[in-house]
Amino acid sequence: MRLPVVVTTLGVVAAVALGALVGHAPADDAPAPPMTRDPADINDAGGGLGPPVDIFQGTVDTVHPQAGSYMQFPFAASFPARNGGGRRVILLSFNRNPDTGQVPEQIETLRSTDGGRHFTALTTDVPVTSLARLADGSVLSVDTRATSPREPTPGPGHRPRQGPTECWMPPARDGTPARQFKTTFWRSTDDGGTWAEQHGTITVPSPMPPMRHLYFHRSIVTAHNGDLLATTYGCARGTRNYRVLLARSRDRGRTWQVVRTIASIPSRWKIEGPSEPTMARSRSGDLVMVMRLDALTGATACGGRWSGKPLLISRSTDDGRTWSRAQKLHVIGLNPYDVASADPVLVPMPNGELVLSFGRPYTHLLVSRDGSGLTWSGLRTTSRDVTSGYTSLVLAGPHEGLLFGDEGANWCFRRNTGLHPVAVWERTVDLPLTGV
Repeated sequence: MRLPVVVTTLGVVAAVALGALVGHAPADDAPAPPMTRDPADINDAGGGLGPPVDIFQGTVDTVHPQAGSYMQFPFAASFPARNGGGRRVILLSFNRNPDTGQVPEQIETLRSTDGGRHFTALTTDVPVTSLARLADGSVLSVDTRATSPREPTPGPGHRPRQGPTECWMPPARDGTPARQFKTTFWRSTDDGGTWAEQHGTITVPSPMPPMRHLYFHRSIVTAHNGDLLATTYGCARGTRNYRVLLARSRDRGRTWQVVRTIASIPSRWKIEGPSEPTMARSRSGDLVMVMRLDALTGATACGGRWSGKPLLISRSTDDGRTWSRAQKLHVIGLNPYDVASADPVLVPMPNGELVLSFGRPYTHLLVSRDGSGLTWSGLRTTSRDVTSGYTSLVLAGPHEGLLFGDEGANWCFRRNTGLHPVAVWERTVDLPLTGV
C-alpha cells in the first residue's frame, strides 16, 4: 500500500522568466471548426490508477488575485539515483503566477528521493520544463524562455518581467526578430540537490527565418552520436502562428543550433499553430514527436467542452535528421478531435510501451502497446476536475509511474466570484497499464 505524500516546504517561492529547413504543414488544407463532446462518452475505468493525492493545496481570491497564490502547470522528471540502490529521484515544478507575460513567473520546485512519497522544496528556482539526465550522470535543466539580444542577461535569482510574449501579438509590439538568443540553464552533479546557474546561446541559421520568440519545451534526448536534441517552438519574423523546431547541442547544452522545422501552418490560419512539443524514442529507436496545435482557454475548456484542435504527430527514422509530415494523431474508433490537447507529454516505459498524457478539458492517457507510436489504445480519463490540462508522467519504479496534474487554471476563475480552491495532485499508475 502506498503511503500518503508528505511535503516539507521551505517557503521558497522565486521569480523566474519563462522561458532544414522548410516546415511541413499538417495534412489538412484548413483547420476544422471546434467540436464538443459529451464527457460521459469517455472511458475512465480506474484499473491501475491510484486515487489522486494533493501535494499542495491553497486558495485563490478572485476579488483580490495575487501572483504566488496559484498552483498550475506541473512539470516533472525522474531519473535513477547515482548511488544506485534502485532509487529514483523525482523533480517537480509548478507555477504560482497567473498565466500571463505581464508578471514575473513564480516557480515552486520540489524534490523527492523516495519515489514521490516525500517532497522537499529546493532552495534554487530551477524549472523542470526541459530537463535531462546526461551520460556523465549530471542533470541539465534549460529555462523555457530564450531571451533576445536586446534583453539583459538575468542575474542569479532574478528574472525580468517578460512583457507580452504571445505569438499573435502584432510583430511591431512584440519581439524583435533575431538569429541568436541567450539561454539560462542549470547543472547539478548531486541528483538535483544543488544547482549551478549558467548562460549560453541558441542560434537560428539562415535560410531559416529569424525568430521573434523562442522556447525550450519538454524534451531533451541524447542522439546516437552523443549530441543533445531538444524540442523547441516559437514565432518566426512576420508571422502570428507558432512553429515547432528541433535544436541540437554538441557541447552538453551550452550552445544550441536550430536544425529543423518540424511543423508549421499557413499564416492565414487563425489558430495558434504547432507548439508545446514532446519527444521520445520508440522501441525501434525511431524518434516520435507529439505537438499541440490549438487549445482554447476560458469557460469553454474549463467547463468540459471539447474545444481544441487534434494533436499532431511526426517521426524520424534517422535520429532527427529528417522528419515525416506532421499528421493528426489517430486512435482507432475515435474522432481525432477526441485527442485534442494542451501540452502533451510522451514517456517511454520499461517494457517498451509509449504512454501519452494530455488534457484540456480534463486529463487523459493513451498507450502505444507496441512502442512504435504508430498505433494507440483507447482513451482513459485520469481527472475530471477543473484543470489547466497540463500534466506530467514519470517513472517512480520498474512497475509504478506517477501522474501529476492540477486543479484550476487562473483563466478558469471569473473575477469577483470569491474564493476558489487550487491544488497540485499526484496519483500512482501501475505499470503496465491495464484496462486500456
